[in-house]
Amino acid sequence: MLVDIVNGEPYLVVSPLGCLSYNKWGRPNPPYVAFKHDGKQWTRIPLQELPVEIKTPNLIISAPDIEVERLGKSFASVDEVKRANAGFKQPEYQSIVREPVKPGTEGSLVNCEELIFYKGAWVGPGDSIGKRMMDLKSK
Repeated sequence: MLVDIVNGEPYLVVSPLGCLSYNKWGRPNPPYVAFKHDGKQWTRIPLQELPVEIKTPNLIISAPDIEVERLGKSFASVDEVKRANAGFKQPEYQSIVREPVKPGTEGSLVNCEELIFYKGAWVGPGDSIGKRMMDLKSK
């Protein structure tokens, strides 16, 4: 969604792609995964540690390669990025929201079914049949 530098420190904010990814990253709400670069590596940080100056997505959120190719360029301008992202109705894609997104918000990842990773497969937390199948498979 965005890459930015505040006080010489680089930050990256991404939104999980799809429900499996959303579950893998711990079902964050707002649905972002934020990182800070310490000069050697990217480290995940809580959204509360993201500087408040970071407010607006500055990367094409969906299918950036296809969008830039459609533009007939090798990069997109700031205005083209804004236009590409303007079609998203979810508030969490228009700006970096700091409050949890309400379940039921149309198109939001927070509506994804809760899943847990169990012995190599994603199953519902109360899915005893799925867990039993994975137990049998792992024997």
